[in-house]
Amino acid sequence: EVTKGSGKGVFRRTGSTTGFKQWGGIIEITGPSGTALRRPFSAEYQVAEGSVVVSPTKMNVFYLGVDNPVEISVAGVPADKISADATNGSIIPSRGNFIMRPKRPGNCLVNVYAEIDGKRRSVGSKEFRVKQVPDPIATVAGKKGGVIDKNVLLAQTGVAATMPPDFDFELNYTVTEFTLLSVVQGFVKQYSSNSNRFTAEQKNLINTLSKGSPIYIQDIKAVGPDGTIRNLSTINFKLN
Repeated sequence: EVTKGSGKGVFRRTGSTTGFKQWGGIIEITGPSGTALRRPFSAEYQVAEGSVVVSPTKMNVFYLGVDNPVEISVAGVPADKISADATNGSIIPSRGNFIMRPKRPGNCLVNVYAEIDGKRRSVGSKEFRVKQVPDPIATVAGKKGGVIDKNVLLAQTGVAATMPPDFDFELNYTVTEFTLLSVVQGFVKQYSSNSNRFTAEQKNLINTLSKGSPIYIQDIKAVGPDGTIRNLSTINFKLN
């Protein structure tokens, strides 16, 4: 319809099927001489049932050093006709969904494309944050500190590094070194381990301690799947 005197027209049509639609016609205007000028035109529009959905299946952010599962869907488009790329990393198809592997901390824009009527078209994008994986937690006998029975402590092989309970990805960190320290008759005694296991000297020190003695496991380092070294918090024990 054309509103008289406005110099513009409005095209309205109810969408019955999804996809890109062609439309066009002839524009007629009155030229300077008073004669009618007719010009053909064509245009394209898209009919969609809903918006593009891009959602990480485990977290609200992408993490460095891990495969981040991502679900991407476009209304009315089969999964095998959907593709995507990312501004910060790579996103690849995986078993009907996608895996996102970011490169650096910051932001990441995921762009989604769909093959519609034989043409690859951009259908939307979504921005995410990229973060470092949180530090694991150092534990002995599953404890981060507190009171521990002497025999229980002596029965342990060493120090473990486990991810926080609210972190959904399965990552394995290995402790590479730590120092065990205590006070014996007013003197500080400490022994280091170059692995995740207690050394014979460390076990002997624990064995000489009496009830109520403090034990500090500190300078704990752990390595993860990305090769980075993490410095973990000290474990403070009191023998029971």
